[in-house]
Amino acid sequence: MSEFERPFALDKLGDRAVTQTIEAKPAEREALAKRFGVLGIDALTARFTLKRVRAGRGVRLEGTVEGKARQACVVSLQPVAQEISETFATIFVPEQDLKPIEVDEEGAVNLDAFLGDEELEEALPEGPLDLGEIAAQEFAVALDPYPRADGAGFKAEWGEAPKPVSPFADLKARLEKNK
Repeated sequence: MSEFERPFALDKLGDRAVTQTIEAKPAEREALAKRFGVLGIDALTARFTLKRVRAGRGVRLEGTVEGKARQACVVSLQPVAQEISETFATIFVPEQDLKPIEVDEEGAVNLDAFLGDEELEEALPEGPLDLGEIAAQEFAVALDPYPRADGAGFKAEWGEAPKPVSPFADLKARLEKNK
């Protein structure tokens, strides 16, 4: 069960595109902040356009996720505000219609062959499509993995880094003192 559920019944999607806008409530944002390990999520909205593709067998989802998050600076742990605005697109197709993933002899995925000129493909779910979970995942991917407060840096916070000390320097000092 997702912290931000917004099910969309795909069987009700006809030939015309449908637009949906969703917004996370305060309790949902709090739960997502905990899940993503951030200090807080102050806003999270998403807008989706869904339409049938590939002779009605697939669904193309285009969306935009916007929001505001507070993360801890990786240097000073001070709060860092971040605004997010990302667009994305995915095509959902029956599992048997998914493109095979090509892997080279080293085990690396050939992304050019996999994606081509199209968006990422995912398997159609058996039940409704959870727009809230899609928005949450896109929001999480857009978060800065290394947020840094203005002016934060090791030199700015703690001065110059200490020079390495020989492990025998203390012993040498003690021996000279005891002479």
